[in-house]
Amino acid sequence: MATYPTSIKYGTGGADGYMSRDQVCLTKDNSTCLKNYNMLSVFMTKDLKSMKADGILGLAPSQQKTRASVFINELFYAGIIDKRVFSFYVTRGTYSSRVTLGGYDLKYAA
Repeated sequence: MATYPTSIKYGTGGADGYMSRDQVCLTKDNSTCLKNYNMLSVFMTKDLKSMKADGILGLAPSQQKTRASVFINELFYAGIIDKRVFSFYVTRGTYSSRVTLGGYDLKYAA
């Protein structure tokens, strides 16, 4: 999709990549897939090595100068979620934190 790299900032760090388009699925079946989703395919990060993650999912309310689609909006427009809302439940453990797309789970409310 792009022949030149794009740079974005994340706090004090950042990422460089190329604008690309692909299918993004939330589950193994095709019922939760966004087809032709515009995203930044990252090839280099700066000052993000301490993050315990294998990727970055942009949930910012804007396109961050990348022309990438706003993920939560695209899920809503495709009818995959009912509301343009997401919530986090964060714990100190490595496997018990959760993200909920399209709403929130009162079981995890403070």
